Amino acid sequence: MKLVNMREWLDRPDALRILGVKAKTLNAYVSRGLIEARRHPELRYSLYRSEEVTVLARRQGRSRKQAAIAAGFMAWGEPSVPTTISTVHRRRRIYRGIDAVALSLEAMLEEVARLFWDGGKAVDSSG
Repeated sequence: MKLVNMREWLDRPDALRILGVKAKTLNAYVSRGLIEARRHPELRYSLYRSEEVTVLARRQGRSRKQAAIAAGFMAWGEPSVPTTISTVHRRRRIYRGIDAVALSLEAMLEEVARLFWDGGKAVDSSG
């Protein structure tokens, strides 16, 4: 018989109560790998890793109001959603780390396309 530390694992009713979700949602979390589940060693029901349930519940408890979401994408009064492809910095568009104005002056269309497509060097510095 394998012992289970019950402080590390929760039964279904406790996991559902903490998360505030329905059973189908809990099953989806397990299938997506967000929460680890295992069978109780003696009884025929599932247990859920307590730490993962708590972390997910905290993440869900954060404010999802539109104003709070929008505020998360503001930096010093300017909208800012940085990605590996583009961002806005001091009211300038930056593509793959290169200022868009400089890019338009120095690079050919094919070079810009390569920059966007695979992150390749946009401007040939050889000549």
